[in-house]
Amino acid sequence: MTNYELRLSSEAERCIEEQLLWYEADETNGGVTLADRWLNRLEVALDTLSQHPEQHGFAPENGRWMSELSIRQMRFKPWKTRTAWRILYVIDEKARLVVEAFSDFVNGMGHNTAGFVQAVMLEHRTLQQQMFEVMLACIAEWAKAEQYDARNAFTILKCREIMSLFPGGTKVPLI
Repeated sequence: MTNYELRLSSEAERCIEEQLLWYEADETNGGVTLADRWLNRLEVALDTLSQHPEQHGFAPENGRWMSELSIRQMRFKPWKTRTAWRILYVIDEKARLVVEAFSDFVNGMGHNTAGFVQAVMLEHRTLQQQMFEVMLACIAEWAKAEQYDARNAFTILKCREIMSLFPGGTKVPLI
C-alpha cells in the first residue's frame, strides 16, 4: 500500500504543540498521560489519512481561494465527546496524474523504454537534473521498503545497493 507524504504546516505544528501543552497542564484529567494519548491517537489518524486521503470530503473553504488546490478535511475525534478537530489538507493532484500516466505507460510488455529515455534526454539539462532528483527520491523510498515479494524484490535490493552510493541523501543541486 502506498502512503502519501504528509507535511504539516508550521501553523499545524503550533496548534498541536499548544493542544499538548493544554492537556499536560490539566493534571486533574491525566496531564502528560492525557497529552500522550491524544498525540498517539492523532498519529494513528494521520497515518490512516496518509493511506486513504481521498476518502474524506472537501472542506467548506474549498474553492474560496487558491483555486488550483482542492482543500479537503478530516474530522479528528479522539474522545467519545462531541469535540472534534478539523484537519485540512490537499492532495497533490498533479503528481498523482503524472504517476497515473507513467503507470499506464509501463503497464504492459510493449512499452517503449528506449523511446522514453530518449525523450527525457532531449529535455533541458536543468529539467534532466530535476527529473533525476525525483527518480533518486523514488529509489531512496524503494530502498527503505520492508515488505516486498518476488514481483519487486529485484527493484528493492538494487535500490539498496544504489543508495549506498549516496550517503548524503537524494538532494540534487539546481543549477
